[in-house]
Amino acid sequence: MSSFTDQMTVACSTKRSEIVDGQGEDPALEIPGLFCMPIMPVDAELASRAGLNTPLEIWQTFIEGNPDIVQGDILTIGSQDYDIRAVWDYGGWDGLADEDDDWKLLVLEEVKSS
Repeated sequence: MSSFTDQMTVACSTKRSEIVDGQGEDPALEIPGLFCMPIMPVDAELASRAGLNTPLEIWQTFIEGNPDIVQGDILTIGSQDYDIRAVWDYGGWDGLADEDDDWKLLVLEEVKSS
């Protein structure tokens, strides 16, 4: 296990809304049993690249592997949901085409309760 993998210590899962007859359904559990790095604030450059107007309440994390996570999904950590605003795939970042080296950068927006 690499030191990068060792940092994936936060249990998480994803939710996804399905479109049925043109209507969005409530988000349902999509991928359970994932691990990510602890979330960190996003810097202004990354927020700009993701097309976000404000760096406030915007977070980032890294997740190992190549799970089917797309913009619009929801990342759940504990009881807190975060909208996934951007996903960047990185594969073979050490120069090798090895699935064990795949990871994703997720840009998250905290969902505020009203």
